Amino acid sequence: RLEGRRVLGHHGGTPAFNAVATYYPDDDFVLVIFANASFAAYELEGRIARILFGGTGAPPAGPRPP
Repeated sequence: RLEGRRVLGHHGGTPAFNAVATYYPDDDFVLVIFANASFAAYELEGRIARILFGGTGAPPAGPRPP
């Protein structure tokens, strides 16, 4: 969940490239990010989604998922 929204997605990549595809069914919205830096797409996905849904883009407090 992202700020109460259901989230379905997948991420993956190689040491230098990665991608994230996320579907927000409550909003019927898909966000896809490709990046050429390790973990960049994964880190950007939450920030971009928060901005698009009216938030600040600041990541939530707590440890970063693996």
